[in-house]
Amino acid sequence: MERQGLEPNDRICLFFPLYHMFGNTCIALTGLLAGSSIVIPSKDFEPASILSAIAKEQCTAIYGSPSMFSALLEHPEFNEKAWASVKKGIVGGAPCPAPLMERLVNELGISGLEVGYGITEASSWVTMTKQDDPIDLRVSTIGYPLPCSEVKIVDPETGERCKSGEKGELCTKGFLMKGYYRMPGATKAAIDDEGWFHTGDLGIMDENGYVKLVGRLKEVIRKAGGIEILPAEIEEVLYLLSDVSQAQVFGFNDKTGKTLIAAFVKVKEGSSLQVETIRKMLASELSGEKIPDYIKIVEDFPVTKSGKIQKFRLAQMAVEQWG
Repeated sequence: MERQGLEPNDRICLFFPLYHMFGNTCIALTGLLAGSSIVIPSKDFEPASILSAIAKEQCTAIYGSPSMFSALLEHPEFNEKAWASVKKGIVGGAPCPAPLMERLVNELGISGLEVGYGITEASSWVTMTKQDDPIDLRVSTIGYPLPCSEVKIVDPETGERCKSGEKGELCTKGFLMKGYYRMPGATKAAIDDEGWFHTGDLGIMDENGYVKLVGRLKEVIRKAGGIEILPAEIEEVLYLLSDVSQAQVFGFNDKTGKTLIAAFVKVKEGSSLQVETIRKMLASELSGEKIPDYIKIVEDFPVTKSGKIQKFRLAQMAVEQWG
C-alpha cells in the first residue's frame, strides 16, 4: 500500500475478477485499507463499461494486465482526455512491453504506474517497482521485494543461491499459503524444507535487488543439441517493430517429435505489417536457431478472465495448423 502511494482521495477502477488474488487482495483489500473509493464498472472485463466509468467517476488509479491495458487503449470508445485523472496503478500478470508502458506514462500521463509481481500462493504482491523508477527499469524488471517478502534466485538443478546477474528460479518466503487443498504431494514439491516457495519462474536479480523475469521453467524451448531458448528473448525483439501490439512466442512438437518455434503477433489497428517483414527483422537481430519456424499474424489471443494469455492454447492451435 505504501509503495503504491494509495490515499483516501484515490478512486480505484477495479475490473479484475474478485475470485482472483489480483482483484480481491491486490486491489480491493488494499484499496479498503487505504480508505480509497473502489469503482467496479462491470462483472467481467468489458472495455466499453470500463472506459465509461473512468471518465464518469474520475478514477485516479487503474490496475490490469498488459493485454487488458492494450484492449482498453485500442477500443473504439477510448478517449485520451478522459484518462486525465488517472495518475497511478499497476501493470501485472505478464511482462509489460516497453511501447505500452511508454504510452501509458508519457502520452497518457500515468506517471505513478508501477509493475508488480504477485502469486496466489504468496497471498499478494511479492515484488514491485517504485513510482519514480525510470521507465526502462519498470519494463525490464518486476521491481524489488516488498518488506513482507523474501526473494532469492536459485539454480534449478542444485538449489544453490545464484549470484547477482545469474539466471535461476525465483523463490519466495513471506505470507505463503499453508498448502494446496488436499494435495500434500503438490505442496511438498512447491515448498521446500526451509519454507521457500519455488515459483517456476526464471529470473535474474541485480546488485540492487531488482528482479528481471526471463521466462518460465516449463516454457523454455529445448531444441536438439541441448539448445535452450527463452521465448522472452524473441518477444523483446518483436516489440522493436512499432506496429506490433502484442507478441507471444512458444515451442511445440510436430508429428515427428521435433521441437519447433512459433510466434503469434497482433499488430496495431490499421497496420499493414507482413509476416515476411517480421521474419527479415528477426533474422537481422537473432541467431538462426532463435528465428521462429512459423510466424502468424492474429487478431487476438485466448486469455483467462484475469487477462493472462493462454500459451497452451496457442500451442494447440499451432499443432492443429502446422503439426
